[in-house]
Amino acid sequence: MKITPINGNTEIEGVPFIYYGTTFMVARSGNTEFKKVFRQAMKPYKDEFDSGRMTEEQSNKIMIHCVATAILVGWENFKDAEGNEYEYNYENAVELLTDDKDCYD
Repeated sequence: MKITPINGNTEIEGVPFIYYGTTFMVARSGNTEFKKVFRQAMKPYKDEFDSGRMTEEQSNKIMIHCVATAILVGWENFKDAEGNEYEYNYENAVELLTDDKDCYD
């Protein structure tokens, strides 16, 4: 049984999700693009990860990169808490996910 309509395009292109008045385009967690980006981002850190020596800071940085690349794929009408408007791009997505833990979660 399921209630969520899934199609291959929205899995990567995202679906609208409204959060504090901003429409975010959010792709499915664990989509094929995310998996590809994650594998690539983790390559240089394989030894640290496998041995349990990867720092939480490095782990968060990698995950934010992956989410900003393949999960948070766009937004409309984004204004920060001070009312500043931002257009969607990778750098702004990384900044938002880094600075706003609740939004990232």
